[in-house]
Amino acid sequence: MIKNYTKEQHGELIVHKFGAWIDNRGYFQELYRESVFGKKIVQVNRSFSHEGTVRGLHLQIKKPITKFVRVISGAITDYALNPNSGQISEFFLADPNVIIEVPN
Repeated sequence: MIKNYTKEQHGELIVHKFGAWIDNRGYFQELYRESVFGKKIVQVNRSFSHEGTVRGLHLQIKKPITKFVRVISGAITDYALNPNSGQISEFFLADPNVIIEVPN
């Protein structure tokens, strides 16, 4: 089980929060478990952006995918647009213990 795991809805986004096992050696943190997230991971990407960078909007029509976004250091404001409803969700993310899920 993922330590101190919680899940809550934030507009169109799903916010996953989790803790770590900490001791004198450092820490261990489970970031993903298929039985908890209910999704199969097929691709993992990592990026670095300089302050003020705006990254692109992505829309998959033929093979839609769910995106999981995590900030390791620094902060971002993430926007998600549901093209069916037109609803825009905004989430400020600076905590490395939080992953936001952008459903397909």
